[in-house]
Amino acid sequence: MTAAARDLIHAMGYAQTTLADIARAADVPLGNVYYYYKTKDALAQAVIDTRAEEFKQLTQELDRLSDPRARIEGYLSMLVLDSEAIARHGCPIGGLCTELNKSDSPLAKPANALLRSQLDWLTRQFQQMGKAEEAAELALQLLMQLQGASVLTQAFKDATLFTRQVANSKLWLQTLT
Repeated sequence: MTAAARDLIHAMGYAQTTLADIARAADVPLGNVYYYYKTKDALAQAVIDTRAEEFKQLTQELDRLSDPRARIEGYLSMLVLDSEAIARHGCPIGGLCTELNKSDSPLAKPANALLRSQLDWLTRQFQQMGKAEEAAELALQLLMQLQGASVLTQAFKDATLFTRQVANSKLWLQTLT
């Protein structure tokens, strides 16, 4: 059910997704949705938690690499796998954060934590590359580039824009000595 909610919220947005839509997509009776999630917000929190767990698993896998530059490149490579979905619906995390912040939802803060965790992880990678003084700024610059590319990729419905930005980000990363 949470996977169906995650996918629908990405595709349709939080406000447009109903519990009935989620029940249909999960192929369960609507009552089952209400049994596990008393409110739409509770289900959205489960989606946020799922996204956080997915990122945690990704970084645990990437953290097995000994080189922080290779870890960042791995992160970028994983993002490219979603470029078609980004062209159709935008960044699943950035879009959710934007939507929840517009409505001053109590879910905005936990959703924003998804972006914060990416920023923190990237900052640690740049620190381990010996960029202690500028690590936070480099991480922010990279994340801003990716989020901007996500917006343009969705606006123009062109997945190649995102893949181009990732390739440019990898080249930029190689210039950091």
